[in-house]
Amino acid sequence: MKHGIATAILCAAVVAATLMPAKAEAAGMSVGASTWYSQWNLKTPDINALESEWSLLYGPSIGIDFAGNWSLASVFLTGNYNFKDDYYGMDINYRRYDSDTTLNYSLFKWLKVFGGVKYMRYDLRDSGAVIPPLGSSNLKHYTYGPGLGLGLTVPLLESLFALANVSVMRLSGQTSSDGAPNTRCVETGYNVAASLAYYIDSLATTLSLGWRHQYFESNDRNTEGSNNRFTFTGLTFSAVYNFSLGSEE
Repeated sequence: MKHGIATAILCAAVVAATLMPAKAEAAGMSVGASTWYSQWNLKTPDINALESEWSLLYGPSIGIDFAGNWSLASVFLTGNYNFKDDYYGMDINYRRYDSDTTLNYSLFKWLKVFGGVKYMRYDLRDSGAVIPPLGSSNLKHYTYGPGLGLGLTVPLLESLFALANVSVMRLSGQTSSDGAPNTRCVETGYNVAASLAYYIDSLATTLSLGWRHQYFESNDRNTEGSNNRFTFTGLTFSAVYNFSLGSEE
């Protein structure tokens, strides 16, 4: 219940900040595509450690700058992870979804704070076949909840910047499977990301290449000792086009 209240407060803050009156200033918008080439490391009470094959997650991004130091951003990623291990007799494909929507405030030109809502989901078919984006599945595991973080931007050259972000999250959700009762769970963890970004003025486009590490623990609310640990690590790349929504008054 507490997690749901915190999520509702963050959503209300995003809406309120978007609608609140402010000094008329030039607003900007960005649209782009993001990728994350990563590997999933899984540890459970039954399996000491298991690694997936490397996988490419991909998806759109959108952002709006408004009211001076405020901005709203959303990134959605999806991709397939394959676990293949002869010892455990595994050949399983998971369709993963990872979404972040954040409200950002720039304290200084080089430092921002942000809060928002994170959504994660994993789908699986009994056959173990690859699931296409938004395809049907026999098992779904999803969680959502609030996240908070800090972002750092350091100019290196005229159009080259170094960026770093760190955030924490606390999510709640459930696992649903055909023919079995739903189980509730809580997930806590963190994200760390660093990248180099280059702005191409003639194209109004920013290209960035970096690294991202995500870690979280998942615990079944009704089962003691059900601590599952998930780690995702890999390279990121994005291309974002920026444009103005109006002139400053």
